[in-house]
Amino acid sequence: FVVLYKNGECLGSAPIIHAGPSLHSLGEATNVQSDDEDSSDELSREKLENQ
Repeated sequence: FVVLYKNGECLGSAPIIHAGPSLHSLGEATNVQSDDEDSSDELSREKLENQ
């Protein structure tokens, strides 16, 4: 199930019928960072990117 928000406002929700392949399984690099991300998350991401 997915819920979409923009600036604290709920835009809608829906069930996920088919998730498809992940960006990781497709070999795509991502640089997504959230405000509440701590340094241990950053270290984990760096380890994954360097494999």
